[in-house]
Amino acid sequence: MEQIRVLLAEDNYDHRRLLLLALRAGGPQFGLTTARNGTELIDAARNEKFDCFVLDYSIPPDTASDLVPKLNEIQPDVPIIVVSSSEAQLVVIESLRKGVADFIPKNDAIQTPALAERVQQAVSNAKRRAREQRRIHRRMQNLEAHANTDALTGLLNRRGLERIMTGRLLSGDRRGTLAIYLFDLDHFKRINDTFGHHEGDRVLQAFGRILAQEAGTNTIAGRWGGEEFVAFNHEADLASAWAWAERVRRRVETEVHLPLGDQSQTVSIGVDLIPTAEFTTRIIERADGALYFAKDSGRNRVCTYDMVAIHAHALDIASTPRMTPRTKLLTLIKRLRSTLGPTQLEQVGTHGARVRALSNAVGTAISLSEEEQASLDLAAEFHDIGKLAIPDSILRLERRLTKDERLLVLQHPWFGAQIVAACGGSELATAAIECHQNRFDQSVPVWRCPYRLARIIGACDAYAAMTSKRAYAPPLAPQEALTELTDGRGRQFDHDVIDVLRSVDRSTRRAA
Repeated sequence: MEQIRVLLAEDNYDHRRLLLLALRAGGPQFGLTTARNGTELIDAARNEKFDCFVLDYSIPPDTASDLVPKLNEIQPDVPIIVVSSSEAQLVVIESLRKGVADFIPKNDAIQTPALAERVQQAVSNAKRRAREQRRIHRRMQNLEAHANTDALTGLLNRRGLERIMTGRLLSGDRRGTLAIYLFDLDHFKRINDTFGHHEGDRVLQAFGRILAQEAGTNTIAGRWGGEEFVAFNHEADLASAWAWAERVRRRVETEVHLPLGDQSQTVSIGVDLIPTAEFTTRIIERADGALYFAKDSGRNRVCTYDMVAIHAHALDIASTPRMTPRTKLLTLIKRLRSTLGPTQLEQVGTHGARVRALSNAVGTAISLSEEEQASLDLAAEFHDIGKLAIPDSILRLERRLTKDERLLVLQHPWFGAQIVAACGGSELATAAIECHQNRFDQSVPVWRCPYRLARIIGACDAYAAMTSKRAYAPPLAPQEALTELTDGRGRQFDHDVIDVLRSVDRSTRRAA
């Protein structure tokens, strides 16, 4: 039998002894502790857990009216029984008003089994109330969980997400960074219209399962509404945040298939990274802007808010019709200069100029058309313009890039093409920028544009990089660089371009 732990407070020695005897007569299940005054009572209640308090109404200089509120504050769910030699109505009323479980005349408590019975009943009632409260609490938790959970995917719904966003969970660590992701399933309306809502629900469930698996315990994820989903986590840097979103994108493309043919479902994703201290509920608008940039740029990709901001500057500058594309791009760099790091400025400055000079020499040697040469010059000079959206802290690393960092850096040719197109660059120039890092053996080996221009830029870019001081490697002598390029001839680099680059006048290469 489980022991009932009772704390008895009585200042009179004889009465205390008699009350103890009355409780012991009730059976061995009572574990008894005594207190001689209010101070001992409160100290014992603070240091040990009890199932019931029994106290005389008057314990000079205190009364039950003074002590009961203190006991309720220390152990709020423990029943209190007051005994008193006075049976005056006011004493009884005052005791019950203070929240005691029961009142017993002292004579009855000493001379009858009433005290032990009342203690057992009070403890039983308290335990029943505790069970009921736990049941109600679990029910409320379940109702709360259902109210905050999307029934279709099992993720948080918008109500649940907004409660977290307005709470302290996301903004608690004000020293860190918070990554925000917004997902939109591409062409989702077409799925419902073509295959029916049952198929649309299946796609939503499949995406929710992937998002939940990738989220694990470190990411908060939920359905924002319709085919849009939101996630938050404390990623350390933009590369890690972008790579996490890219893993989700690739899994969707690989694992979620539509009923007819080999079509895969795709998702567009917007990413933003902010200091946790700057988090507000409106901050999701930045990730929303990145999401729509991803959708406007062809869908099935991950874009960052930095890309949105830079592209917006490019569009603003492009609204001046009298400026050439090159002038617009130079104006963009000038406008953003205060936000750029030294490596970014070198890539779009000195390095770009070197690659343009080398590419121009190769283009002249193979007799490009005037249109091709103009596009090559622009593309070569600004082939790294997309690095404006890559943190300078990553570009200047003195070690080999991690997989996540490399994945982010590899986005710069695509984004550079978007910037050059926004500034009025030709289709040849934008295609050459987007393809300039493609390996020769991974694309159709024809000596025509845009591969023609892209392969010239790719080889000249590699030569200029190898013969310049880099954060991760010392510069090579020109002949050493040409030897490395020759080793990659026919695999990484176009063999015809390498042959022309080797034949370009040495003074031209040195000047570049």
